[in-house]
Amino acid sequence: MSREPDLVPAIGMYARPYRVWTREHCAFEDFPQYRDGGPAMVTVGAYSVSYVTGSGIDGVELRVHTIAGAPAFRLVAVYATELDARRVAFDLGTIAFMVYEG
Repeated sequence: MSREPDLVPAIGMYARPYRVWTREHCAFEDFPQYRDGGPAMVTVGAYSVSYVTGSGIDGVELRVHTIAGAPAFRLVAVYATELDARRVAFDLGTIAFMVYEG
């Protein structure tokens, strides 16, 4: 891992402080995946990210687009696995690892 991201303070009675690890802070492989006990991945910036399976799709379709008010960006591509699709979304800077502290 490179540099540590800023700590987002806890807000509210049940909240905990957390850090958002983007591609600028770490490599995709630096954390285990959620299903393997790793942190959740969250969307960052003005993006919408979704993964689609079934409906005649051979693999996992990654859909990324900007939301209202942001410069237009759109990606629709099919990858062999969901892990491959998440890696691409992470490398694009549209999702990150959210790690709670304490």
